[in-house]
Amino acid sequence: MIHSQPTTSRAALLLAKLTAQVHLLEQLIAIGQRQYDAIEGGLMAELMWLLAQKQPLLEQLESNNRAMGDDSSASSDLRDWPDSAARQTCLELRKKAEDQFQQLLELEQRCERSLTLSRDAISGRLAENHTASMVAMAYGSVSDGGVRGGTIDFSSK
Repeated sequence: MIHSQPTTSRAALLLAKLTAQVHLLEQLIAIGQRQYDAIEGGLMAELMWLLAQKQPLLEQLESNNRAMGDDSSASSDLRDWPDSAARQTCLELRKKAEDQFQQLLELEQRCERSLTLSRDAISGRLAENHTASMVAMAYGSVSDGGVRGGTIDFSSK
């Protein structure tokens, strides 16, 4: 197998990228937990702030994944490793990153469901408020003298 870099430095580079990926995913999961709490608490300003904090981390994760390229998907059994410890570390980091990514996806789905429920609840409350407002206006016009317009004189003249 011909490499443009010595095997040791390729393995070290892959390990560094996998370590960075795990670290980024840990940060994203922590922000995701806070995001969920903000949604549940109805703290929309905090939610917007958290989403802004999350964006650069997502961009870094994407960039890191692109930089890993084929190295991240290559079978660790086919790679020339400087030692078995480096190979094992790579396998463990890859597994941890996959588990974290799955956890992050599940957390995002939970946030989405919570936001949908919150939106639906707010929509329901707005509809109730509108209906109550319409009823109050109707009662208000009746108590102010009834329906406006002409009058009927029932007195006999």
